[in-house]
Amino acid sequence: MGGQLTSQIMFPALAFFFNINNGLQAINQLATVYQAGIISFQRITDFLTPLDHAALQERLMVRSEAPSVVVEQVTLPIPGHTGCQVLLQDYTFAALPKSLSVISGPIGSGKSTFLRSLVGDVRQVDGNININGTIAYSPQVPILINGTVRDNILFGLPLDASFYARVIDATALTIDLANLAHGDQTMLGGTGAALSGGQKSRVALPGAAYSRRGIVILDDPLAALDAKVRKEVVRQVFGPEGILQDRIPIITSSCEPLLEAADKVYYIADGQLSQVAASDLIVSPEDSDTDIPAPAEELSARIEHAVPPTSRIGCGTFHVKSYEPVVELNQGPAVTDEELLLARRPPDLTASRPSGVEAVPLRTYISYLGMAKKGGWYIVILLAVITKLVDVCALFFLKLASEEADTVQSSYELV
Repeated sequence: MGGQLTSQIMFPALAFFFNINNGLQAINQLATVYQAGIISFQRITDFLTPLDHAALQERLMVRSEAPSVVVEQVTLPIPGHTGCQVLLQDYTFAALPKSLSVISGPIGSGKSTFLRSLVGDVRQVDGNININGTIAYSPQVPILINGTVRDNILFGLPLDASFYARVIDATALTIDLANLAHGDQTMLGGTGAALSGGQKSRVALPGAAYSRRGIVILDDPLAALDAKVRKEVVRQVFGPEGILQDRIPIITSSCEPLLEAADKVYYIADGQLSQVAASDLIVSPEDSDTDIPAPAEELSARIEHAVPPTSRIGCGTFHVKSYEPVVELNQGPAVTDEELLLARRPPDLTASRPSGVEAVPLRTYISYLGMAKKGGWYIVILLAVITKLVDVCALFFLKLASEEADTVQSSYELV
């Protein structure tokens, strides 16, 4: 068109097109993020919105003075199945304050699904679930957040020092905290990899107890505890003078001390939930030593709920002694266990790594790079160098073209 491609025009134009290219690439990335967000939002909506609006209306939230749980003629489906397969059918359940309810049954009978229906995670096919009050729920696999032990117990609530110390002692967590490097300020990962199964359960249990919710729903919280600690935890947490004495504890368990302390015992089998006596599920030493075979109806219950022989050793009470350092008389007043517990400081995360977390050694990266096909890295390096050379050559030839245009323009001006 008669114009000249000079350097004053070329390089500003290249910068302009470069900025436009970055903007267009950002639009593509934004579209990808938007699509991922829409999919995630739709999944959350499908999870929180009941598919059957009638079932949502039948799940009543009754507002009265005292908390209560009343289940009437409810039928539950098998979670994860698209068909109409029924797990529990036409059952009734009721729980009131100061009443410990224990649900027992064989593995896979639907105990966890029953608890999930109370918190709204599983929707009923038919019937009414009437809940009045706030709920604290701890699943069978404890949920531990990425924080300290204290953070997992408080779970965002303000610290009540006296009640916190009582919860720690009642759940037999005192000895575990004394063995940890930083006590209740020990950092835990999202899965709590540094803790054993029993310690995870004892961290989740005080979290539910400290929440002070009117309804406490626990899925087999005592399974990982030994017999002596289990009996003491039952007495201090679920007993008549325990921490949960004024609330509504609903627990799935086959623990004998818990069955003995329960006000109501329910048994799930063959898709039915029925109230039974605790003595029907507890195997006495005389029955366990006899050679007379049990009836077929009782055999499955005894296999599920029989206490191992090692757990019957030592039937006395188990007293947990808290750690107390030696304090000389001339050093001032004695320091209480509660003050020692609350005075612990969080560890310096920059100075040391969390327990169980190590740096990846260099030989691991070398081994990973060596897994490529023979000669593959040479091709990758060669292509990367060629790509950069092409970019440099493109700018170099543009520079030559602009210089030639400037020379021609200067010749025209001289003529």
